[in-house]
Amino acid sequence: METPTPIENRASLPAPQFERLTQALLQHRSIKHALDWLQSHRPPLTVSDMITQDEFSHDVLMDYPGGLCLVYDVT
Repeated sequence: METPTPIENRASLPAPQFERLTQALLQHRSIKHALDWLQSHRPPLTVSDMITQDEFSHDVLMDYPGGLCLVYDVT
């Protein structure tokens, strides 16, 4: 059984808005799922930056509508 991905509401979004976004994000089991989801938007959303933490870990930043930034901690 897979453990749900932890999702933090650091933007203090209202609960209904955060819940809608959480439901979409919980479907991402890999960075590929996240990238495919970005590309499914019209117009497609893109990765805005990637920060290398060490040789195995990266933070992938994705701009999201409404002035939000989604950050994926990828290992």
